[in-house]
This record gives sequence, structure tokens and C-alpha cells, in this order.
Amino acid sequence: RELVTAGGGLRAAIRIMKSYPDDDSLVTSACGILGELSQFGTNNANIISQVGGAELVIKAMSDFPDAELLQEVACSTFRHIPPGKGNRATKAAWIVVRAMENHPESAYIQFEASSALLKLATVAKPVAAVLRDEKVRSVLNMARKEFEEHVAPVVEEIDEILSEK
Repeated sequence: RELVTAGGGLRAAIRIMKSYPDDDSLVTSACGILGELSQFGTNNANIISQVGGAELVIKAMSDFPDAELLQEVACSTFRHIPPGKGNRATKAAWIVVRAMENHPESAYIQFEASSALLKLATVAKPVAAVLRDEKVRSVLNMARKEFEEHVAPVVEEIDEILSEK
């Protein structure tokens, strides 16, 4: 990871996402690189956010809602990179919920998306309003029920945060 980061891996992944926005395979791979490198220190996560990585992940999720692997990788990425404040965080939350809606049978998406929403709820206050939305509650409750072992504890943490805000 250090070699990839030092060798310009973060910037290369961003360039790929900007240069080939219509190639879901390349965008998925680049998004995966961002997600992996973001786990290697807060500095990487902040750099990714500062150079527009969160916006590119949101765009990719929006452009390819049926691409299951991309949605998995993108939701996982949002567990580690800060989307920014206000509108960006809210937009990220809505697009993550959409991934849950579009892929209800994917345990991985349901877990990663719930975990991303938990992270978003802890770093951006406006996300609480999204998480209180009736439609979002329905999606979260469905995931909690369907994937009880892994998703239910995450949704319970979200509920705890909402009760405090």
C-alpha cells in the first residue's frame, strides 16, 4: 500500500475515474484502489476526499446503479473516506441507500452500505435526516431482517446515533 501511495496510486485512480467515466470495469477497479488505500491512514482518506474522490464515487454509483460489483466496492469505500460536509454527505447517503434498494439480495452490499451509512451518520449531522426518512427506515429494516447476523448490529448502532441527535 505504501508503494502504491508513494508511486502516485491515489492520483492515478482519480485520473482513471475522470478519464474513463463510461468504463464500469475501470471505474470499479479505481474505486477499489481508493477504498483500499483509504484504509491505510487517515491522511490517505483525507487526500482522496480533497481531490474529489468522494464526488467521483457518488458519480460512479449514480452512473452504474446496476453494476453490483461497483456498488459493493463503492459502499465499502464510503466506510473509509469522508464524503465532506452538508450536501455531499447527504448525497452520498442517498446513493448508498439506492444501492441497497437496487441489490436487496446482496448480503455484501447490504452490510457495506449499512456500515457506510453508520460512518456517514457519525461524521455528518445532515445524514441523520436521511436516516430518519420513512423510505430509508424501510430499506434498513428489510436489510436488518434479511441479514440479521451481520447487518442488524450495524442498524442498531445507527438507531443509537439517531436517538442521540
